[in-house]
Amino acid sequence: MTGVQTCALPILELLDQMRINPEGTTFDHIGGQNKAKEEIQNLTFALNNPETYIKWGTRPPKGVLLHGPSGTGKTTLGKALANESGADFYSLSFSDISSKWYGESEQKLQMIFDELRHRDGKTILFLDEVDSIIPNRNNSHEASGKIVSTILQNLSGIKPNENMMVVCTTNYLENIDFAFKGAHRIDKIIE
Repeated sequence: MTGVQTCALPILELLDQMRINPEGTTFDHIGGQNKAKEEIQNLTFALNNPETYIKWGTRPPKGVLLHGPSGTGKTTLGKALANESGADFYSLSFSDISSKWYGESEQKLQMIFDELRHRDGKTILFLDEVDSIIPNRNNSHEASGKIVSTILQNLSGIKPNENMMVVCTTNYLENIDFAFKGAHRIDKIIE
């Protein structure tokens, strides 16, 4: 069967499942990683003071990619950023959007972006193991390419007044589509 099917799970219910309470997670929970912690702590300023960037004719960062081996604190850094900036934290994995129906995965993904971009308050969309969601399009299936395109379009379209930041993690930086790491999408790549 072809064509987009109705999402089996209403988007608001999916977002409720994706929402994680990072309360209590601070930068003190991460041992070592001083350079990465400092760079992430600077992002709390961006989330809390986007008008400062706009005043100076720039825009606050909207995309961050954390990379390194497993167990180095990437997820904890993302939660600490959310907690210390007072942002809502939504963790998205490939299983949240995957579907056997043609077009449904990118439809779910678009609906997630649409809903989160228009929420009141600060929001972090956390893409853990982003290489599973955004593989290099040269080595992937057509359906994966459409998911990558949906994410790229949405990252390019985040406006400074939307108070949204996308934080991604990967253990395999080389496996991520090159366009994803480009300017105006991912503003910081932190090891």
